Amino acid sequence: MGPLAISFAAPAALLGLVALPLLYLLLRVTPPRPREIVFPPIRLLADVVRKDETPAKTPWWLLLLRLSIAAAAILAMSGPAWSPSAATPFSNAPLLIAIDDGWPAAPTFEKRLEAARAMAAGAARAGAAIALLTMSEADADPTPDDGARIDERLRAVAPKPFIADRGAAAARVRDFVAAHRNARIVWIADGLEQGEAHAFASTLQDAASRGAEVEILADAHVARALVSPANHAGGLSVEILRAARETPPRGAVSAFDAQGRVVAQAPFAFGAEAKTSARFDLPIELRNEIAALRVDGEASAGAVALLDGRSKVRRVAVLSGASADLAQPLLAPQYYLDKALAPFAEVRQPRPGVADPLLALLDEHPNIVTLADVGVAPGATFDALTRFVEDGGVLLRFAGPHLANADDAFTPVRLRRSGRVLGGAMSWETPKKLAPFEPSSPFFGLAVPDEVTVTRQVLAEPEPGLPAKTWAALTDGTPLVTAERRGKGLIVLFHVSA
Repeated sequence: MGPLAISFAAPAALLGLVALPLLYLLLRVTPPRPREIVFPPIRLLADVVRKDETPAKTPWWLLLLRLSIAAAAILAMSGPAWSPSAATPFSNAPLLIAIDDGWPAAPTFEKRLEAARAMAAGAARAGAAIALLTMSEADADPTPDDGARIDERLRAVAPKPFIADRGAAAARVRDFVAAHRNARIVWIADGLEQGEAHAFASTLQDAASRGAEVEILADAHVARALVSPANHAGGLSVEILRAARETPPRGAVSAFDAQGRVVAQAPFAFGAEAKTSARFDLPIELRNEIAALRVDGEASAGAVALLDGRSKVRRVAVLSGASADLAQPLLAPQYYLDKALAPFAEVRQPRPGVADPLLALLDEHPNIVTLADVGVAPGATFDALTRFVEDGGVLLRFAGPHLANADDAFTPVRLRRSGRVLGGAMSWETPKKLAPFEPSSPFFGLAVPDEVTVTRQVLAEPEPGLPAKTWAALTDGTPLVTAERRGKGLIVLFHVSA
């Protein structure tokens, strides 16, 4: 490899340049001049302007052009290659190319592969054995191979959507150094510490102390990533991280729907920090259509955040039967429901002066309807609520005096109209604690807090199938939370007040 870092796939073709002098002589050969015979009538043509002239010898510029074309053809057949990353001469020492193929390397991965292929080609011309080690597939030993097979493998390498643990790769490097004396190791790094980069670098340092030649290649690209997307009731936000300050201080995050169309863009600015955030202030309907977020100009999996059904903001309608009877708002059930639901959902309450609050809330197409001690009588509201549940809506109910003394069809179980009801004479004197949740309950796996006690509740009427409908119960076995499927929807009842 010369100082210009130019290599030739077929150097034997350069011997054709030796034949250029012979070609020069052949191009100068011209036919003999014709013999002149004086023919008197030809003088009549002396004054006629000649349109075509044949030179006695080949012009110099045409000769130079033909020689240049021949030299270019010879150089093309020799297969020249420009290898700026391999300017130093190669030896026949075994070469191990270690490549970080995680998502931080994705934006400049083609350049990394070009550098690796150039080094492999130079080592192959020098007669060196070549081995390839990708961090994502470090469980297998890197087997030395010829240059053609290594080039074929490099063409098939693609960045992975994760950061591989370099611990296994470090073990492969130690084995390679132990098996090949005076080996050469080239690490094409992504520049991030994640994935045990420090431990891998220590392994390379140890290999250098044992006689191996170690080289680390990296580019100037600084990785950026998206973390913690959160679609709250007030807006959609996401955090942007950067690996170093040597990156553009400003940028934008684009939001895409499930069809890949851009819904909106949000700008961000790092300032002097390594972390910032972007926020999308959009209507809830548009935010629920967003399926992915992506940093503009950052082609890597780390710069993409996917949103699924768990990221959608639900619209919850809240209605309380006790709100009109309470002069103090802080004692109203909807106050506590709003505090509990507002951080995670868009809470809708009936507008003042509406004739039928529940029917008005159903017209706003909520995902969940929460009724705190509200009875539903037969009529238009009853029919609308029935359609809401059967079409896939969730009806969440809390008990109270009105529900305990009413005949209501929107309960998952039959309620006892007398006995240990809220405010009744048979309320127990000592508070009851919650029993551990059954495996069939959605609450299974949650720790039962000792400080939670229940002093009054609406009892469920014993009936077949009651245990299957019970999500939570007290230590004496009485159901505290029951649920039942209705059509495509669900009815959930808390046997206590809100």
